[in-house]
Amino acid sequence: MKNVIVILLITLALLFAFEIILRVIFPEKTMTLIRPRPLAYEFNKDYLVSLKPNLEKTYVSKESDSSDVIYWRTNKDSFRGNDLKENRQFRIIVYGDSNVEARFSKLENTFVYKLERYLQESGIKSIEAINAGVAGFGPDQSLIRFAKEIDIYNPNIVIFHIFADNDFGDIIRNRLFELDSDGNLIETGHRKTIDPLLKEKPDFIDFVSSLRIVKGIRNLKSFAIREETVKRKTEDPVESLIQQYQSYIKQEYSVYKQSKPRYFSVFADYYDLDVALFPDAESSKTKIKLMDGIIKRARNIADSKRVYFIVLIQPSIIDLTKNITLSYEHLQKYPGYKKTNLTNAVKNICISNNIDFVNLFDIFSKNNPEVLFYKGKTHHWNDQGQEVAAKETALYIINKIIPKNHSLTIRFRQGATDSH
Repeated sequence: MKNVIVILLITLALLFAFEIILRVIFPEKTMTLIRPRPLAYEFNKDYLVSLKPNLEKTYVSKESDSSDVIYWRTNKDSFRGNDLKENRQFRIIVYGDSNVEARFSKLENTFVYKLERYLQESGIKSIEAINAGVAGFGPDQSLIRFAKEIDIYNPNIVIFHIFADNDFGDIIRNRLFELDSDGNLIETGHRKTIDPLLKEKPDFIDFVSSLRIVKGIRNLKSFAIREETVKRKTEDPVESLIQQYQSYIKQEYSVYKQSKPRYFSVFADYYDLDVALFPDAESSKTKIKLMDGIIKRARNIADSKRVYFIVLIQPSIIDLTKNITLSYEHLQKYPGYKKTNLTNAVKNICISNNIDFVNLFDIFSKNNPEVLFYKGKTHHWNDQGQEVAAKETALYIINKIIPKNHSLTIRFRQGATDSH
C-alpha cells in the first residue's frame, strides 16, 4: 500500500510539473476559467434554458459583412423588448428559437415588433405582441413554456414558430419527450441537467478539461480523425459536411433509441438532413411523429383556454438559396430530396389536425429568397426576411383568424379606429 501511495504521489508530481512546463511553453493555449462576460441565458429546470430578466446586452453582428453592434434588452418577465403593457385589449405571444428572439436585429426590425406594427396599422388600437423567442429553443421547449405561461399572460393568440431547418432534431436532442409503444407523446422523465455552455462558474470537470495534458491526450486521440476530415474537406467540402451531419444524426438517434438522458447541447443545432433527404427513414418518421405530438398538444392546451393557435413555418436557407456551402443544388442528387420536405412535414401535420398555419415557403420563394437570409453559419432570416414574414402573418390573422372567431372579432372591433 505504501508503494502504491508513493507511486501515485510521484505520478501526480510529474503530471503537475509537466502541466506547468506546457503552460510556460504554450501560454496562448491555456484556457482561462473565468468567463469574460456574463451570459444572457440561464438554466431553466422545466425547459432547459431561458433568457435572464432585466438584461442589457450588445451583439456584434457576425451574420453579414458589416460589423453592426446591436443593443438589446429583456424585461422583468424575461421576454426580449420593453416591459409588458398594463392596458391592452389584444395580446399575441410568439414562441420560438433564435429567429424569433432575433438578437442579431434591432428591436424595431424583429418579426414580433413588425407584426404588432402591421396589426396596429390594420385597425387594432390596443395590441401587444410578446417576443418569447430563446436561442437554442425547440418546439418541445416552446410547448412546456407555453403550458406554464398561458394562465399568467392570458394571450388572445399564440403563434408557435417552427424552424423547418433544425427543429425536428431539437426534439430528439433535448430528450424532453419521446414516443411510447403506441406512438403517443410522453415525457421522458429524465432529470433536466444544466448545459455546459450555461455554467457561470467552472466546476471540477471544467478544470480537468482545461489541463494541457488532458487536451494533449484528446488531440492525440482525434488526430487520425481530424486528418481524415481535412482530407475529405479538401476533396469535397459539401460531401464532407453531409457526412458530418449524417454522423451527428446517427449518434443522436442512438441516444434516443436507447432512452438515454440528454447528451447533446441544446445549442447544437444543424440542418435536419435525414428528414430532408430520406423522409421514409426510421429517424425521419420518428421526428415527424414527435413534431406531430408536440404541435397537437400545444393546440389542445390553447383550445382548453380558448386561445387561438397558429403555427408559423419558417423555411431553411438551404432549401431556398444557392450561394451557401450547402444548398438545395447539392441535395438534388438524392432521389428522396424535395425543397419542401421539411416545410411540408409541418404543413401536413397542421392540415391533418385542422390547425391554422402560415407556411412562409411560397412567399419567401416569390420574394427573392437570396436577400431574406444572412449568409452566416446560423441560417437566420435577416431584417428583410422578418419584414416579409410579419406582413404575411398579419394578413393571415386579419383575413382568416379574426373574422371566424367571435371573441376576437369583438375585441378587434372595439379596438378599431374610425378610419377603419
